Amino acid sequence: MSLLLRPAPTHPIPSLPVVLRREDRVAVTGGHCPTSGAWAPESQFSAPVILRRGELMPPHDGLAVEWHYTALAAPDSAQPGH
Repeated sequence: MSLLLRPAPTHPIPSLPVVLRREDRVAVTGGHCPTSGAWAPESQFSAPVILRRGELMPPHDGLAVEWHYTALAAPDSAQPGH
């Protein structure tokens, strides 16, 4: 009996939702961005900015805020959101 094995896919299936830990979904001004994507201040989810992992979380309206991860950034959205 011959058993053929396929190598595991190297990229996650895009249609599956990504489950992130709280520390990867919430960050504060001055800290490093834990996850690349769209981030919005806790008081204004309609004003997201695109940040890359490792960037410093910016202030919002001149104030330190808690930022919440809202979505993955599109591959061509490489602009910083400062």
